[in-house]
Parts: sequence; C-alpha cells; structure tokens
Amino acid sequence: MALDLETTINVKDLLLDEPAKEDSAFFVAERDITPQDWQGMLSELKSTGVDPHNLDERFKSATGLAESMVLLFPSRKEELEVDYLEDLLALKVQLSAKNRPGGLHDLILFASRLKVLAPEQFRKFDPFQNRWDSLFHDLMEELGNRTNRQGGYGFAFLEVDHVARSKMVLPDEFNDGDPQLDFYSKLIWVSLNLPQNIDKSLIAMANMRIIWPEKFDRFGFTSEVQAMYRKEFESQIQKARVGSLNWNEVAYTARCMQILSAEEILIDRKEVKIILPHSAQSMIQEESIPETRRF
Repeated sequence: MALDLETTINVKDLLLDEPAKEDSAFFVAERDITPQDWQGMLSELKSTGVDPHNLDERFKSATGLAESMVLLFPSRKEELEVDYLEDLLALKVQLSAKNRPGGLHDLILFASRLKVLAPEQFRKFDPFQNRWDSLFHDLMEELGNRTNRQGGYGFAFLEVDHVARSKMVLPDEFNDGDPQLDFYSKLIWVSLNLPQNIDKSLIAMANMRIIWPEKFDRFGFTSEVQAMYRKEFESQIQKARVGSLNWNEVAYTARCMQILSAEEILIDRKEVKIILPHSAQSMIQEESIPETRRF
C-alpha cells in the first residue's frame, strides 16, 4: 500500500483518549470550594471587626471562621493574617480557665480553636491545670442537665460539638465510655428522618467521627446519607455565593464534610490534623500541577 506523503497527519489523532476518571471523593476542599469562595471567606473574616477589649460574639464568629478555614486549607493559613486573633484566643482561654464566666463551654470551645489556629501557643501552658477529670465530669453533667431542661434532642444538637471539642483539647484524658455519649449517638438516627435537620445531622455525624472513630460504621454513613449531605452543602454554598448566607456557616459545614471524608483525624497532645485519603490527595496534586498543552 502506497503511503500518501501529501496527507497531513495530525498527531492528536494518534493519541488514545484516556478513560474519564471517576470522581468518587465525597468531599475535597480544593475541588468543592472555588478560589472565589475562599476570597469570600477571607473578606468576611477580615470585616468582622473584632474589638480586643470586648471578646463578644464577633470574636467568637471570627475565631470560628478562622478555625474552619485552617482545617480546610492548612497550607493557606498565612493568608488569614490572624496573629492578633491567636493572641486574643490565648488570653481568652487563660481567663476562662481561671474564672469560667461562660461556663465550661467557653473554656473548651476557645481552647480547641487555639489548638487548631496556634498549637504552639496552646502547648505553652496547661489551661486545665491538671483538673481535666473533674472538668470533663462537670461538662457531661452540665450537658445532660441542659439537654433535659431545654427540649431533649433538639437542644442536644447544639451541645454535641462541645463533646467532640473536649476530645480535641486533651485526647488522652477523654472518656469515650461516658453514658452521656450514647445519648448523642442517637441524634444521628433521629435527625436523618427529619429533612429540616439535615444540617444538624451532618454536624452530629462529623462529631461522632471525632468521638468514636473506631465505632463510626455503626452510625449509618451510607451513600444515600452522603448524597443528602452533599445536597445540603451545595445548597448552602450557592446561597453564600449570592449573599443570602454568611460564609461562616458554609465554612463550618465544609469543615464537617472534610472530617467525614478524611482517612484519619489525627488528634494528639500537639495538634489536630485531618488526613485525607490517597484519592483526594492525588486529586489535589493533579490540580496543583500547571496545565500543559497536548499536541
């Protein structure tokens, strides 16, 4: 057969198309949160207007958003420019440990945020002064009393975060056999049957992953449940993009999604770190490689 040398050969025709890669990761921050979304979070964080002389709700909101952003994108922490928040957090933890004006909740909430945002500052002092056993007992008793007093499961949604945070703060002393914890596990089953509580179910599920990682399969984190959570997250982020929902709430939901998609939640005396599965890490690496032209 004669070769037609006048025919132009397009090298693209010689390349075999690669099969489409199945994107099966439940959640990957680099994929699901766009650069524009990140800028929206940064803008909200920097416009919070924290008053160093009044560590009020704005301070709580700013430190919460910063914590979520660091857990989602630890490599971008410098972009937050929150050294001032870290110093105020350290002060808030010290004051809460001495006086506990906001109860145990403030102490555990701000100590856990300090550990995420400034682990080196967290390690400089012991805010619990070796009183963790009694503090944890008091916390569980307080949670139980408040839950029973203010409406059972509905109010407990607001409390389960503090149980997980107590493990984040001092994991070695955490007692996952406390009878109160079984009460919180039931939140998952209740909330999954209430569409209006899907956002609360997501938070509770993520916290159970922190509290009981070795028993997590008992909570029914099925593909159907994952689809429900993805739909909730996508609804929230679309609202934030048009200005009808604050980025703080979206970042917290994304933080919970990241926890649920993790290979492991590393919690030790020094730090809290979310270890992503290999498939998600590969996706991140691929997206970070500059696109090259194929010809």
